Amino acid sequence: GRRMHFGRAVGFASDAAPRGPPEPIRATIDAADPLYTLLRARFQQRPIWSRGALKASLPADPLRSEDKLRFLLPQLGYYFSSGPWRNCWIAYGYDPRHTPDARLFQVLDLRLPTELDSLVPRKSEKADVAFPRRLRPLAPQKPPQGGAGGGGGDGSGGGGAAPDDRQLPTQRVVYLQLCDLKGEAIKQLVHETPVPRGGRCDQRLGWYDDKTIQRLRGAVKDSMRGLAKEVGGAGG
Repeated sequence: GRRMHFGRAVGFASDAAPRGPPEPIRATIDAADPLYTLLRARFQQRPIWSRGALKASLPADPLRSEDKLRFLLPQLGYYFSSGPWRNCWIAYGYDPRHTPDARLFQVLDLRLPTELDSLVPRKSEKADVAFPRRLRPLAPQKPPQGGAGGGGGDGSGGGGAAPDDRQLPTQRVVYLQLCDLKGEAIKQLVHETPVPRGGRCDQRLGWYDDKTIQRLRGAVKDSMRGLAKEVGGAGG
């Protein structure tokens, strides 16, 4: 039986970004494993992934278990327990705290507008508890027209759409990576806002200022209100 290993949490304020996995984890790498190869290619395309986005990017595979993903991810990356990239898997050797371009991968957390509460299943309903905790993938909705479709979107599969501003969430607190947001005005804010003067990565805001983060939260909430109206849900 394979021993589980849960990867390396890095303290945002202090620790250096690890350049590779610790020896006990390195020893478990099977470079010929097809899923390992696939994940390694994903991290070459994009150095930081939320769990939901990463799973959605993988081809659907009913045989792929949550345990397998949990076993392989620490072979390829580490994660911060706090800060603007919290609970995302980050490729070894890549340190977003020194890379202003990494702002595109920051996590925007927001509370669902209260008038949309009725659209969210109650706590007692099944939740997909994934490691790192708190980042539960949004249940894949129908992929947006022209979006990333193709395949089943159950918990272990993939091929759904990454969590973004074009899907109604299934929980009250939502974690979205900025690079996955689709609205034109939102994309403009994400890509074109200048890096704050002084050029330091803030532990709470990353490479943006407070005003921009608030505007992004407001824009994503507006997008969700619009979606709720479309599906005939709440939203006065």
